[in-house]
Amino acid sequence: MKTVKNILVFISALILVTNSIEAYAEKPSVIRIFREGGGLLGYYEISQNVFQNDQGLWQADISCMRPGNRKCNKFRFLNIPSDVLKDFEELTELDFDYIDGMVYSSITESNTSGKFIYNGVCLVMWNYNVDTGGVEYFIYNRMAANNIGFYF
Repeated sequence: MKTVKNILVFISALILVTNSIEAYAEKPSVIRIFREGGGLLGYYEISQNVFQNDQGLWQADISCMRPGNRKCNKFRFLNIPSDVLKDFEELTELDFDYIDGMVYSSITESNTSGKFIYNGVCLVMWNYNVDTGGVEYFIYNRMAANNIGFYF
């Protein structure tokens, strides 16, 4: 009887440890930033959304469009649950600003899309639409980048 009880305790502990590991494991996550048609003072329409995208990745979307007077607080994530963003904990707001600057400084007449790995922490893929002036870029954590075939 004591052996059965020990086995049950061991199995219960194993299940508990396994569930704890899964709960804290890195989730594939991506952040999408989209800006188009802003004015001198900012944007009119700013939206944030979190969803599971077609690739099964948790995606935080931030869109800023049309001329207005509101700042595009692209990296403040007020409405985005922290569990989606926890995989980007290594990045500070300054890192996000630097990534943003790297994207915009990479855009030229002959260079309208590209990708780079930022500090060995994340993959950034960007695209500039010449017709609309819109800029879209994705920031993938390591696991999400691996899921789409990029390893670093």
